[in-house]
Amino acid sequence: MASNMSSPVILRGRARSAARLEAGVLVLELEGVRRRIPVAAIERVETVGSRGRRLVVVLTGGETAGPTTWTLTCRSAHAVHAFAEGLRRALPVRDDTEPQTDGAQLVSEERMPRPDLDWRRLAPRIAGALYGLVLACMAIAAAFGSDRMFLGALCWLFGSLAVPVRHGVRAGWELWREAWGLRCRGILVEGTLVGRYSVPSGESSILQFEYEFTDAQGAVRRHKGADGGPDRVEILYDPLADDASTVGRGTIAMLVFGAFVLLVCLALFTAAVVSGLAALFIALGVL
Repeated sequence: MASNMSSPVILRGRARSAARLEAGVLVLELEGVRRRIPVAAIERVETVGSRGRRLVVVLTGGETAGPTTWTLTCRSAHAVHAFAEGLRRALPVRDDTEPQTDGAQLVSEERMPRPDLDWRRLAPRIAGALYGLVLACMAIAAAFGSDRMFLGALCWLFGSLAVPVRHGVRAGWELWREAWGLRCRGILVEGTLVGRYSVPSGESSILQFEYEFTDAQGAVRRHKGADGGPDRVEILYDPLADDASTVGRGTIAMLVFGAFVLLVCLALFTAAVVSGLAALFIALGVL
């Protein structure tokens, strides 16, 4: 009897390969071909290779032809084992005397469309490769006794701080903008405590509070954060931002902290960019 089981596990492999179980059908994407394999056509499922990172699907074989097999390789052995167990549970129970049909006859195939080039994902990879190439050239030149290249490599390494510091600039700007919106457009309402949660943070934990309140339009909204404690508190919310709210009426501390983070990270970002540009001028002999 065929199974209609599904599995929430999606197995992603190399070279755009993937596998999922949907309503008793294994959808297997390999080498640009999408195959829909009913579980009735599958003889067994195996996990082989280093630590079981390869999923092998063996179809039932006919009387003359041997069984057809497909292999999907994934980086996570745990994901492969979890998917294999779910697929094994969906396989039908067969009688030894039951004649086997060729499972390949039940498989439908279709060519997968070639995906469009995603420049937003490709551009960081190209930039990272160029960055590493420049650093490697400077390091090789410095290893052969070039003091100028050694100084340029140091400046280039310091310039790499611009990438993580950029996230600090964005975080400071978002915090300051949220505080400014609350200060200029904020509406004060009363909120009711609906839950307390303990969130692990290193070796300790942070107590989080969740409040529920009704906004001026009658919609029920929620506020989550470490501020609060009493069962009923005043909540200041921004009607133009769904997730902008704070317990109490004070926004000065948020404004000051957001401005501080923004200015410090902006100064570090500017220094890192200038250092990276200076490394190029040093390498070219301008500085």
